[in-house]
Amino acid sequence: DPAFGNDGEPVDMQEYVERGNQMVKAGRFKAAAGLFSEALKACSQQRAVDLDVEVDIIKSRAKCWKAIGCFAELQEDAQKVLKLTGNRDQEALDWLRAAEENLSRRRPVSDAKAPSAASLAQAPPMTGSNALGGFGAKCSQCNGLASKCAQCGAGMERCGYCSQPVSRANCCSRCHCTYYCGRECQRSHWKVHKLVCQSALE
Repeated sequence: DPAFGNDGEPVDMQEYVERGNQMVKAGRFKAAAGLFSEALKACSQQRAVDLDVEVDIIKSRAKCWKAIGCFAELQEDAQKVLKLTGNRDQEALDWLRAAEENLSRRRPVSDAKAPSAASLAQAPPMTGSNALGGFGAKCSQCNGLASKCAQCGAGMERCGYCSQPVSRANCCSRCHCTYYCGRECQRSHWKVHKLVCQSALE
């Protein structure tokens, strides 16, 4: 029988793995990934753990990340598996390739280079209270999950540069279509965005 903590939660690694597998079958990949993470924590607390068991848990979690499109996490887990297996796991190599392709698509190569001072100076100002970066005056009702905050009406968008959720209405003041989490992200994205921004206005 697995050991249980005071709150009735399992503390046994195998129990977490079994629950994680049940969540995968139910299509609840995010919950499953959390359970596999707990299994790995329990795994690290044990004195002797079979390397294959640890690899299997990381691979189970990686499958969840792939299913829900969390490519940064997929990349990290694929690298862990490859490190533990001496780069011999074909599935992990495929995951790493897929993760890197998706991450590079989100942030184009031209975007990764530091934009010139001239292009930074041309970037239009940003609307909202986030122009200096950071979350400005936070609305206590914004939860970052809803499609629109019921209290302040701010749309729950994603940053055009880093894809992080943006819960305040900070957007390009020229086209009002692309959102940013701060001035720095807008500056970094301007070289790419200005092409779309200009064509949208023509």
